[in-house]
Amino acid sequence: MLTSDVPWAVFRGDPRADDIRQGGVGNCWLVCALSVLADVAPWTLRDAVLTKDYNPAGAYQVRLCLAGAWHTVLVDDLFPTNALGCLAYLKAARRALWAPLVEKAAAKLHGSYEVLAGGTFAE
Repeated sequence: MLTSDVPWAVFRGDPRADDIRQGGVGNCWLVCALSVLADVAPWTLRDAVLTKDYNPAGAYQVRLCLAGAWHTVLVDDLFPTNALGCLAYLKAARRALWAPLVEKAAAKLHGSYEVLAGGTFAE
């Protein structure tokens, strides 16, 4: 659920692979890529999320590479939820926003969350 006594944070220490749970779109390629980066190069994820702290205004910048070109993507923290009020797509363990923010930026860059289904690591 989105309500809890623990406040949301962009990062809680270093990003960890267990911060991420796949949600309602078939983007296991993105989940795997983020998990590997969290395990072997967590600084790359910290570098990708340009807004390091929780922003009460809900605006975040994420830097992603698509087709060899770097893009700074502005996203908000209004994430789609399911009927239970839980995040519909990437789940955020430890109430760390970095993974849902990266996923939302990738969805925005590609056109929608659904377009992320069935992608590849190269994307």
